[in-house]
Amino acid sequence: MSIITDSAENAAASRGFFGRLKAWPSGVIGHIAGWPAKVLVSSVAVVFALTVAAAVSVAVLAVRMNNVHSVETSSLAAMDSAKKRIPLVLSYDFNTIDTEFRKRADNLTGTFKNDFAELGNAVIIPAAHKDSITTEAAVAEAAVVKADENEVTVLMFLNQTTKSATMPGPRLDGSRVRVTMTESGDQWLISDITPV
Repeated sequence: MSIITDSAENAAASRGFFGRLKAWPSGVIGHIAGWPAKVLVSSVAVVFALTVAAAVSVAVLAVRMNNVHSVETSSLAAMDSAKKRIPLVLSYDFNTIDTEFRKRADNLTGTFKNDFAELGNAVIIPAAHKDSITTEAAVAEAAVVKADENEVTVLMFLNQTTKSATMPGPRLDGSRVRVTMTESGDQWLISDITPV
């Protein structure tokens, strides 16, 4: 049995390529109409399953692309915040440390906020007064080492200039710290600082 009937084929041949193309669907439909019901149902089910699978694949890909974009955005925002906040937290002057140190807590979050306040009251503030310490931290380099949408870890290379009554002149120290930044509301705050 021919897909295109003889009379349709002869008519289509006289009309060229487009004529044959127009005659083709009716011949196919006539041919499919003669298929057994099981074959038709199976064919429709396969086409439907492939369509659903394609739609799901596109949706999953769209979600993954959105997550990648979201993590990249988080990484940039957290690193920019870390570059601004770390110098504020790690720099101090013995003349103003009593009032300024407490303001540093605005840059911190979580249990680290309380831990840092305790360290400041027990060690940093008394030492700063005792030895007339002034220290200024500056970020030399920074890079994101781990990131998700709500928490980003940044490796930072710092230069810290310290002046003290116990030293003959300023001392420059280089250090590396791993800084964990956590999203808190609409800002990224420091939730941990670990020397590396």
